[in-house]
Formats: sequence, C-alpha cells, structure tokens
Amino acid sequence: MPAPDISIIEQASSTAPVFKAAATLDVLTGRIAKTLSLRVGDAVVLVVAAGDYRLDNRKVKDVLGSRPRMLAPRRGMQPRRGIEFR
Repeated sequence: MPAPDISIIEQASSTAPVFKAAATLDVLTGRIAKTLSLRVGDAVVLVVAAGDYRLDNRKVKDVLGSRPRMLAPRRGMQPRRGIEFR
C-alpha cells in the first residue's frame, strides 16, 4: 500500500523517457525519480536516482567491485506497485 500522503498519477500514454515524464507533469527532469535495475557481479541492485542523473559505470565498478549491467525485462513480467516489503 502506498504512503497515504502520496497519490499515484497514471498517464494515458507512456512517460518512459525521463524528458517525456517531466514534460507531461510540467516539472524539471531532476524532479523525476527513475529506477535502474542492475546486475553487479552476482547481485541484483536497484538504484533510484533523479531523472537527470547519469550512472558512472567506472564509479560503480570501483565501489561495488564489478561492472554494472542493465537487467533486461523478462517476457511476461508485469509492473507492480504498492507492494509491502518486510
């Protein structure tokens, strides 16, 4: 369940690129949060970053010990939200 003070805004069309989301919502790209799903070595890492942030592969490798690779979406995966994590 989402936080009670945060409302979910759904758009009729895709806002996948950050610049489209920012234009649709009339905000700066830095106000858009994007989630990057990465494989770093044997670990899977989720990074939430500002929309105008660029991932520096060299810095990730220096910090986590391995080069990050974007996870490819799997066929049949469905987006979810409002999931409780314990």
